[in-house]
Amino acid sequence: MRVGGQNSYPEISASVSNCMPKSFSPELKDLIERMITVEPKNRITAQEIIRHPWTVKYATNCNNCEEHAEEHTKLIINNLK
Repeated sequence: MRVGGQNSYPEISASVSNCMPKSFSPELKDLIERMITVEPKNRITAQEIIRHPWTVKYATNCNNCEEHAEEHTKLIINNLK
């Protein structure tokens, strides 16, 4: 569907999902697809992003994670931008 001469969000979302590089892991593709979900109530939350398998896999191991949780959260969110 075109809205005002532009592609609608569902079309763009489907296009992005189908055009992800083959080098992206299944976990990364899942994370991206969940972040661009149209319906907000179905979209992944920031807390879910932090606990997502892709994020956990690439998060820095830390002996004092509880003390640095806020710092790690900011780092992860900034890396997603």
